[in-house]
Amino acid sequence: MTLTFPATPAEADPVLGPLLNQLQTCVCFTLAEAGRGVCTQCSIVPGDSRPPADRCDCACGQGQGQAWVRWVRDQPVNERSDRGGYMRRRCQGWRTLKVVEVGIYRCVSGPDEQGGPPSVEAREQDALGLILDRRLLAKAVSCCSALKGRSVELLSLEPTAVKGGCAGVVMQVSVDI
Repeated sequence: MTLTFPATPAEADPVLGPLLNQLQTCVCFTLAEAGRGVCTQCSIVPGDSRPPADRCDCACGQGQGQAWVRWVRDQPVNERSDRGGYMRRRCQGWRTLKVVEVGIYRCVSGPDEQGGPPSVEAREQDALGLILDRRLLAKAVSCCSALKGRSVELLSLEPTAVKGGCAGVVMQVSVDI
């Protein structure tokens, strides 16, 4: 038996696939337009948790880091109406909100050559860069044409812990699709 994989986002899911693909485009474009693009990865990623910072390349200059878009879960909506004609279909239908995550990892200052902590100035620059990334991710999501006309709710917008020389920003939203 041969296992086939979807060739396009729409083959994976006719609604969620294109939404994730368009959101990825919005994130990548917004970061690049602001001069904060990433050089290694800006993609849709799988998994039940944030991706590892394994592509947080620190050697590619201003565009260092990695960005992602990820489907997190379907959140059930408890409503008893027959919205969408679910009761008339042959298959059972469930109305859910799609929880989607966008995020970015960037390299942050580490120990100096003698093993001492980074300077106060370096830490401050790292913090300000991540605050800028926070603003850019929020802009990418709030201005993305794929979400226009849809009910979108911000669930969280928070920093990540520093791990392996990288730190980042993660945003989760629920989308009614």
